[in-house]
Amino acid sequence: MSSAGRKALLIATWGLPLTWSCVKYIPPKLGGDRLCERPSECEYAQDGKYSFSSTSVIYEELLRGGWDVRVVIVGQDTLVARCQGQGSASAQGKDQCSGMCNDEEKRRVDDEYCNGNNNLFEKVKGSGSINYEELLRRAEDVLRSYARVLLGGDVESRLRVVVLPGVGHYNGYRFEGFLENAKFVLMKELYEKLSAYKPSVVVLDITHGVNYMPTLTYNAVTILGRALYVTEGLPRQVVTLNSDPVASRSRCGDVRINVVDVMDMDKEGVTISDVLRSIGKFEGAILNIQPQTDAAINEELRALNKDKKRLSDLSEIYVELIGKALDYGMMLYIATRLAHSDFGIFKSLVHNKITKVDDVIKRYVSVKYVDNVIVTRTYAVNSDLVLQYIATKILEYINNHVNDENKGCKFKDGYDLERLSDLADSLKVSDFARTIFKNEVDIITKNYGDKLTDKPKLLCEVMGHSDCKECSANKRDLIAHAGLERNVTYVYKQGDRVLAKYGEKCLEEIERILGG
Repeated sequence: MSSAGRKALLIATWGLPLTWSCVKYIPPKLGGDRLCERPSECEYAQDGKYSFSSTSVIYEELLRGGWDVRVVIVGQDTLVARCQGQGSASAQGKDQCSGMCNDEEKRRVDDEYCNGNNNLFEKVKGSGSINYEELLRRAEDVLRSYARVLLGGDVESRLRVVVLPGVGHYNGYRFEGFLENAKFVLMKELYEKLSAYKPSVVVLDITHGVNYMPTLTYNAVTILGRALYVTEGLPRQVVTLNSDPVASRSRCGDVRINVVDVMDMDKEGVTISDVLRSIGKFEGAILNIQPQTDAAINEELRALNKDKKRLSDLSEIYVELIGKALDYGMMLYIATRLAHSDFGIFKSLVHNKITKVDDVIKRYVSVKYVDNVIVTRTYAVNSDLVLQYIATKILEYINNHVNDENKGCKFKDGYDLERLSDLADSLKVSDFARTIFKNEVDIITKNYGDKLTDKPKLLCEVMGHSDCKECSANKRDLIAHAGLERNVTYVYKQGDRVLAKYGEKCLEEIERILGG
């Protein structure tokens, strides 16, 4: 791998840096084109570094290893719970390896954090509520300030902060909401960063994550990493790190940052159908906000949710059925279905709704302060909408290879079987799917190629059968012949090309069989 291709995305889940201790972290070695094959084989640096954060040590180790690094800090809006007890922030860091960590700079940010939160809470109490966007900006500013102090000022140009709507009790305050909202934000933000940067490796540091954050983020990175891999071939690895526990007796002591998991995409043989299967069919509502006392918001919510049945039906075709078809090597079905006008409708529905969801949340969701309880984010959004968006990106990738008039498999009103065969080689499909389709193409082109004319003819008739009946396929034959079943497939020639297409009325029958 060239140095230009050695791109690493470091994702770290952070709770409240105010409470972190200064310790000497010992990181794994993170050089080379692959970080390490498996946790038990990873080597560790001889010399560690004193820091308040494992993320800063991992960041430096990646830079030392020659990686071009981008950083994503994942935090929660619960970070803005008011500090308990004045002066607690300035006490952090004293007598903890004094001088070994950047104590003064961190204490300065600690004080800014607590003073800012006090001001925010007085504002909420005075007005009764604030727009949720203001809370998010406050939490992001806090995390950015800590990142600059702990990772260095130069990290700003490499940094993205993702603030999740947290749920739970923090510092005497209760944050109310739904975990699904956090999943929506996390999936959307991480996919945008992954698809824009296209890292060759992802390093996930879950040391400082609290509550459900590490599990939620690991799950998201696993799904999103595989989704990007099947179209880009990247990331090739996802490596998860977590340090030894840091207790009061650990201060100034050596704390190892452990490699707890290595996901190697090449070794796993991740396929497109694996990813589509993990995404699945769209179910449920899109967005709800309570209380709904405003006529305008009711109208917008109705508009957002009214097409959910249509979206679900199209998702069943373009995610579930195409996922199954990829397992069976049904390249002609996939090409035919992606050329259908419904695919454009599916994409448009998903893209429009995910944009409108963001807009409605920004305009209508507020944060209230009631009797020492923070009642926040009274909305519920379906994270599955983001997964459907990711599915459209994968399907667009396939479609660009299939239906391009000049470079793809499409030729006039049919599909070039040899090019479809090449497509099976280029896509990340299973060996079984690739082999079964290529075998069927071989049989048609070699055994019946000289019998074909420029007039489309049912394959059953070309094979010399007398009991042919268009669209009378059964499940066994459809799967056994990779979708090139004799009673649904028309074959013909244009010059040296052997072309195939489905009978006009056969697509519905094929999908009935696939869905059964």
